[in-house]
Amino acid sequence: MIKKVLLSFILFNSLQSFSAVDYAVIKKIKGIVKVDNILLKVGDKVEVGKEIVTAKDGSYVDVELPQKIGILRLVGGSFIVESFNDKGSIINLLKGKLFSYFRSSKENNKNVIKTKMGSFGIRGTRLVVEADDEKSFLCVCDGKVESTNNVGITAILENGEYVYLTGDEKNISSNVKKVWFPFFHKGYFSSMGVLN
Repeated sequence: MIKKVLLSFILFNSLQSFSAVDYAVIKKIKGIVKVDNILLKVGDKVEVGKEIVTAKDGSYVDVELPQKIGILRLVGGSFIVESFNDKGSIINLLKGKLFSYFRSSKENNKNVIKTKMGSFGIRGTRLVVEADDEKSFLCVCDGKVESTNNVGITAILENGEYVYLTGDEKNISSNVKKVWFPFFHKGYFSSMGVLN
């Protein structure tokens, strides 16, 4: 009887750990990429909440988000997957450039990329976000993204539009511009394996 209870307990806990994915997977690396000052390699699993850091020398990392909802390429910076559940994810881009592709097209999914100057609610599939201490940049390559600065002003950007945020704009929509060279991003997304 005790063996059956123990076996049931072990089986239940094993199934729970397989059903709740709380880590991202490293898919590709170029250069120096670390978590907790430890070098990463392809196939490593990074827990939600850990900061992934790439060197500034052109190093990058491709990270597959939990449940394979998307792939992020971080170039010369750092980010944290702050939270993840079946309703979406929150990614905090601390600095650097993030090429993002989200597979999920569910209306109820709320994927957000935060920066120091604002946040970007992803409604589309491909986008580029760049962040430093003074500004954030968003370019929508495919789909729609809701851009919100630190004082709550929002604008919806669509395919081929970009904007810079400084955090306190009174009107984001007036800052939205069309990309002058709309295919600049294709090489990055193609090398990530996410270009149709």
